[in-house]
Amino acid sequence: MNFKIKRKRSVTIEITPIVDTVFNLLIFFALTLHATSFGSLDITLPAVSTLAKRFEHPSCILQINQSAEVQVNNEPVALNNLEQKLRALKKDEGFDAVVIYADERVPHGIVVRVMDICKRSGVKKISIAAEIND
Repeated sequence: MNFKIKRKRSVTIEITPIVDTVFNLLIFFALTLHATSFGSLDITLPAVSTLAKRFEHPSCILQINQSAEVQVNNEPVALNNLEQKLRALKKDEGFDAVVIYADERVPHGIVVRVMDICKRSGVKKISIAAEIND
């Protein structure tokens, strides 16, 4: 009898494509993390000692600085035109949540007025941003 000798094949896993994919994901997340900073207005957020539930990427960001200037998604808006702007954005983008970034020196009445305008324009969820005080 003439038996053939089976040769063992060496099995290797190519990790080069996996490493390339991981580095691409790392670069993507690093760039998008940097792009989410809101620096158009000089705002000092109030500090808190407890962490609230994080909001998942809302479609609308409202910023109010100490001189009561308002920006919606980094576009300046007069307080008188805020309701029309929010209604138009809500109609176009369909968001139902807003995060308000108000400077700690903004009078309470301005923030309450902005929150009232948000509710009148149909926004269902309003969150106020703050810094965690470690």
